Amino acid sequence: MDRAALIFPASTTTLAQTPASVFTTVVVVALATVSTARRHV
Repeated sequence: MDRAALIFPASTTTLAQTPASVFTTVVVVALATVSTARRHV
């Protein structure tokens, strides 16, 4: 949470109030990470 708070200081409060948004954000970040990893490989 600390890292996320540093990266998204204004969004963390809103996201924290909406579990669905948190889940969606995690999924998007995960997909982006996988895509980047595949590109490097």
